[in-house]
Amino acid sequence: MKYGVMDGVLRGTKEELFSDAQRLGFHGVELWNINEDSISELKMLSKKTGVAVASVVCGPQGLESPNAEERKAAGEILAGVIKRCESVGADVILVPFFGMRNLDNKESALRAVEFFKECAKPAEKYKVTLALEMAMDAPCSLELVKKIGSEYVKVYYDVGNATSTGYDVVSEIKLLVGQIAQFHIKDTNGQLGEGKVPLEAACKAIKEINFNGYLVLETPSTDDPPKAAEKNLAYLKKCLGF
Repeated sequence: MKYGVMDGVLRGTKEELFSDAQRLGFHGVELWNINEDSISELKMLSKKTGVAVASVVCGPQGLESPNAEERKAAGEILAGVIKRCESVGADVILVPFFGMRNLDNKESALRAVEFFKECAKPAEKYKVTLALEMAMDAPCSLELVKKIGSEYVKVYYDVGNATSTGYDVVSEIKLLVGQIAQFHIKDTNGQLGEGKVPLEAACKAIKEINFNGYLVLETPSTDDPPKAAEKNLAYLKKCLGF
């Protein structure tokens, strides 16, 4: 199991981000998109600090559009980011996909399945997993990724969002065993331990399913981002028993 942190949690320049992540004990950082011009710098900073680019967030407009041309354009953007991820060593892309709350709308579900089947082709080529962060419950999420049918399309599970929506995170984590690419760790309010997320029970479930990927902090940065991140990482480790 590895610890990651979103760039918006630590803030600062890229150099400060990697340096702070190293000092605080994070194994990787999650970035909001990356362009071609940033590849060399990211590779240099990763090598210098030993902190990996754990994942990249990419949610281009048009992902859920009923318009075929808009979906095609979104797919092309995603394909470009997949290739750049391979260049910097990131093997997960967080793809926000919140429009569908369930699979009742069969037409939308079919579009999603066909769209991600196409997106899976470059993902498979470069061995980068598309991790869908969705508003759907675990049974619907599981059904969707199984219909897509690629080992490179999985779920990005956010314990804070799931709790806020009213889902039972413990049972959901267990149901999604083998289909979770990465976790976002945050609470429903404030810092870890200040909201309603049953983090100790969630961490127990995460260990029970033998998850060995990244747990990525998406916690509030406050007016002292490194201090807040350090506190939240310590709380997470305590919940995990490490």
